[in-house]
Amino acid sequence: STGLRQSAAMSRTAVSPSVAIADTVYLCPSDRAARGWRRHLTERGVPFHDYLAIETWLASLWARAALFGLIADAPTLLPQDAQRALWHRLAASHSNLLTSECDRVVTLVDEAWLLAERHGLPLSPASATGVAADDNAAWFAAIRVAARRWLGAHRLLTRAELPARLAESLPLWRPLLP
Repeated sequence: STGLRQSAAMSRTAVSPSVAIADTVYLCPSDRAARGWRRHLTERGVPFHDYLAIETWLASLWARAALFGLIADAPTLLPQDAQRALWHRLAASHSNLLTSECDRVVTLVDEAWLLAERHGLPLSPASATGVAADDNAAWFAAIRVAARRWLGAHRLLTRAELPARLAESLPLWRPLLP
């Protein structure tokens, strides 16, 4: 019964559920899911503060941390279109592919970059075994090394690198979290 009285007292002093929900930010796996979730909440009359794709939220955290000087010498986030142009240039310079073939390869390089960065794969596939698994893995490894060099020289960062970079600097930007 003591627990019940404490619970009742806490519920009287707590923020009302509609206010708590109105302050809620929903993180979704994609922009499409965020739009769908917004539509779902709006149709049901549920108040909310915001809905964001996780990638958008991470980029926003990075931008705020850089703006407030919480991350010293924070690299600039490379826009998605510029990133695709970089993949195209690197694919062309590391192969004998035609322009039309490079256009198709860009999506694959982008996906491979995301997976490699998010899973913390070694920069070279040969670093774990001493031998590259195949020509494609060696080709992507060369592109990855060149991309790292170029991004570092221009003080740029891709969205795929954001989670790891934010995690490294968490104590610095933690005050920005709600």
